[in-house]
Amino acid sequence: MKNLRRFVVFASAFALFGLGTASATPDLDGGMRPPAGWPSSTEEYLGLFGPAGELAPRGTVVADSGFRPYPNGFGFQNWGANLNDNALLFGIPSRLAFADYAKADIAEAPLNALALRRTFGDGVCISTSSIDPKTGSCRLRSSARVLANLVQGQAAGGHCFGMAAATAALYNGQLPPNQLGGGLVPAMAPLNGPAQQTITRLFATQYFGGVMPDLFERWSSPTLVVEQLIRDLSSGTTPYVLVLLGEIGGHGIVPYAVLDRGEGIFDIAVYDNNYPNQARAVQVDTVAGTFSYNGATNPQATNFTWTGNNQDGGFLGLTPVNDILAQQACPICPGPESGALIAFSAIKKENADGFNAALLTPDGQPLPESDYQVLPQSNPPNTKTANLPMLIIKPGIPFILDVDTTGMKSEQNLEVYAMAQGTTRYALLEAVKPGTVERFAYDPKTRDVALLSNKRGTPRLLISAEDPNFSHVVNAHLLRAAPLTAVEQQWDKQGKRVIYRASAKQPTRWNVQVEREGARSGAGFVAINQVVPRNASIVVDYGKWTPSGPEVWIDRGSDGSLDERITMQLITPALIKRYEASLYREQGIGQ
Repeated sequence: MKNLRRFVVFASAFALFGLGTASATPDLDGGMRPPAGWPSSTEEYLGLFGPAGELAPRGTVVADSGFRPYPNGFGFQNWGANLNDNALLFGIPSRLAFADYAKADIAEAPLNALALRRTFGDGVCISTSSIDPKTGSCRLRSSARVLANLVQGQAAGGHCFGMAAATAALYNGQLPPNQLGGGLVPAMAPLNGPAQQTITRLFATQYFGGVMPDLFERWSSPTLVVEQLIRDLSSGTTPYVLVLLGEIGGHGIVPYAVLDRGEGIFDIAVYDNNYPNQARAVQVDTVAGTFSYNGATNPQATNFTWTGNNQDGGFLGLTPVNDILAQQACPICPGPESGALIAFSAIKKENADGFNAALLTPDGQPLPESDYQVLPQSNPPNTKTANLPMLIIKPGIPFILDVDTTGMKSEQNLEVYAMAQGTTRYALLEAVKPGTVERFAYDPKTRDVALLSNKRGTPRLLISAEDPNFSHVVNAHLLRAAPLTAVEQQWDKQGKRVIYRASAKQPTRWNVQVEREGARSGAGFVAINQVVPRNASIVVDYGKWTPSGPEVWIDRGSDGSLDERITMQLITPALIKRYEASLYREQGIGQ
């Protein structure tokens, strides 16, 4: 039962309605006893359900929005990779007995088309004609499905930013209650599908558009944060999410009041979604320009204290709720070049410290820091996996991503994604062994992708090619690549062709798979274990689609000629069953 210390949840309501002097931790004889059948110690029970004690806000109120953790905060806690904790402690979204907790895995509702449209616009749909006027659903582009998986993989460490944004927006009247399950206040929200999807989509906004990139420039000192809150919180709205960043990770909470403790010390009263209904405080010393907050980055993490001055150590800043609710820049929607979003699949927690990546120029020199941005890590590792940083490369910049797994402890699959100009290019590397060095090269001008590894492997290169009315996924899987074999993927956008080749000295074997989805229907075709001569290329002409699928050829001299037609098979349930290990099924980050 040691894990119960992680379930930091529901506080007793009597300590939460006012501001000012906080209640001390109740005496064990004062009535706060665990109920009959409680499986752990009294101290652990108080840690779960007691008031904040010394961590509660104190002082003279100088700004107050009227928001309170109860009823304006959620009646459930932040969640990570699954909903087990909420099911055990609150019986939502389904009831879970303690005896079944260890073997349960209650998954959250996946992001649907409506949630993605609300965040990124209608460009996530293959065609606006596919939008259902009643439900708001549509047939998603294949890149949009990958984007949805990316978001939910990143949220495996916690949904704090989305929960903070949702509660603030509902209090401000900016978010309809039906998007949070129908409750007029978050305390009534049932954690059903709509509530989960809304929270997750708002969580995603920190990675796109202008929500987070200039955070450090706007808040050079915690003192400025206090001054801004004193100006803005008296209006009866909670216009900001308060962002904490530190060595272990980040956190998003709702600031709803400011209290003056004297001598330049201020408490920012906050609703922290890791501690439902509990009044807590971020303390700021405006004379020294420092802050301190004791909390946890997610419900499954141990307590952590953020401290710093926004120059050294931790960081404290405000993100406007208006920016979070605005339509975000869509990295996978057709449109002008806006730079490349680079992301990785989640990796095993044990391998997190052994993974290293560097951005290089095409000639192998370090990419100038002015050409890219590393997005802040909002979540720490969970109990099983760790998220890797996402990167934004400026438009038109070619680069090499050098990945070194020398320090990893065990082998694992690795995925690298590059999203740009409405298209997703990605590489899937199976059973990457410790000590492997991979080079993923990307050129936005020629639309080429290349992959080089120092060890034997089975690399797969994919592209999601988006047209106005169709979404295509083309991928080629080299079944056995010798060390230092370069694998290339070239996209001819105008000619609607994708070309694959390898630098192998012997004939190679490939699986080639092509899928197309339209506004109403879709189909997929595959060639299994196709022999390709040395120096030859595979040419996929996905623009010439017939009932027999796309035209796929072997170009024996890689000189542009189409020498031999490859026979493609329709992907059917029977074929999937027969070749399950050979076929690519949609994965996505975090899967």
